[in-house]
Amino acid sequence: MEIVKENVRASQFVGHENLVELVEGDIIVPDIKPDILSLIKVDGKVFITNKEAMDNKVKLQGMVDIYAIYMSDDETNSIRGLTATLNFNETIDVKDCSVGMIPVVKYNLPTVESKVLNGRKITVKCPIDIDVKVMDNKEFEISKDVTECDNVQILKEEVSLNSFVGYNTEEVSINENVSLPENAMPIAEILKCSVDIVNKDYKVSYNKVLAKADAKVHIVYIADDEAGSIQTFETLLPFTGFIDIAGVNDNTEFNIDYNVKSYYIKPVYQDMKATAIGVEAEVEMLAVAHEPKSFVVIQDLYNPDTVLNYDVKNIRMEQNTKKQNYKIKLDQMLSIPELENSKLLEATVRPTISEKRILDDKIVVDGNANIDLLYYKLDKRNIEEKKIELPFQQTIPIENKDNVQNEIILDVSSVEYELQPSGQLRMNIELNLEHDIMELVELNVIDNLNQTNEKTTPIASIVIYPVKQGDSLWKIAKKFHTTVDAIMQANGLTDDKIYPMQQLIIPKRIYRVELDPLA
Repeated sequence: MEIVKENVRASQFVGHENLVELVEGDIIVPDIKPDILSLIKVDGKVFITNKEAMDNKVKLQGMVDIYAIYMSDDETNSIRGLTATLNFNETIDVKDCSVGMIPVVKYNLPTVESKVLNGRKITVKCPIDIDVKVMDNKEFEISKDVTECDNVQILKEEVSLNSFVGYNTEEVSINENVSLPENAMPIAEILKCSVDIVNKDYKVSYNKVLAKADAKVHIVYIADDEAGSIQTFETLLPFTGFIDIAGVNDNTEFNIDYNVKSYYIKPVYQDMKATAIGVEAEVEMLAVAHEPKSFVVIQDLYNPDTVLNYDVKNIRMEQNTKKQNYKIKLDQMLSIPELENSKLLEATVRPTISEKRILDDKIVVDGNANIDLLYYKLDKRNIEEKKIELPFQQTIPIENKDNVQNEIILDVSSVEYELQPSGQLRMNIELNLEHDIMELVELNVIDNLNQTNEKTTPIASIVIYPVKQGDSLWKIAKKFHTTVDAIMQANGLTDDKIYPMQQLIIPKRIYRVELDPLA
């Protein structure tokens, strides 16, 4: 007998870890700027510049760009800004991880703790939430059939796997000068800036993935006018990247991660006035491609008459991955007296999940949209900050299956706001909750099969067997060296459904010997 095998390349879930990395450092006030009287706002942006899978660990390199807005200790109590960059390295233990595997990293900086020291230094602490998932793509052999298998009973199962097609990364550089609107005040100093990736999309063309998105650039700046007013400017910069992956087609499924590795925004001068900004950014795009394919796999086999010897190796693979997206819309009118006679500079939203409850047929997600309002008091000519929490709850229907991993990813789709003179703030927030369902399957790989001359142990003429919990006709037939068809025929069964404590007649296997008529 020979085993017929087939090569399969599929995704394998290796491990998942999360931790909080505390990055600490100082912001020093340069000599050309006045002392700090009080802090108005300190915040930061995280960048992962390199990630590498190693033996039983994942190594990360990154940095935190910190900005601080403060009231200066001078005659006019002017508003000034500071920036600093804090580098960090982190090694995360992930069992069974090895070189060449794919680490997928999610990260978030929910808050920055700050304290002023002697008016010339700010000490900061940045607790970064880091989530690492490691995937591998292995090529292995499955056992699909047996040749010359007289009287061998074979249990086959058709399984659907995420057949791995390939993955690749592409880095896109954004380098543009963007003019301010004609009626906008020129820039004296940029206090705060950010770059976020929005409007993500892709399409497949000629073995390439065309990934496209917009870089949303937002700045808060001190205007170059007599009053030193505070202004804002926002723009969208479209960009595209071609990611080469051989063998992709319209049926290929993709996971694309966008990672802003760095950015730099500066004023651009013309005729001694900064009427534009220069934007430089590096965006990394990671695309992982899969195709669902079905395979027939031998899960078990035996011979009712003779003993078979074979090896069995169990492999746990990713069977199917589904993505379900839910839009969470928060549209509220908020009464905030502090915003009266103010100019709203920005409303930053950071969603968080406070609790996940897995019930029989659903997941209940409780969370908050944490809103950070930065506004300019026109009468005081000062910047102030206010934090608001908007709670939400989302119910996700699920199928209660074994070997299923549920992953919840929450991010911001859009934020719109309108401030009325009375201080009423209309917030229209749309969050995107992505539910990733990863089904895992355990496959038995049969190898080194050979049939011996040893006869199986015969059973008594009549056996009445009470079905036990977890039994199947296959298990019972294999145990008593008979066949599923023989048990069904002896008990008048029309299908293979049985139930605990059911009494089954197990027929005795009859060995037939052909006699030579000429002997």
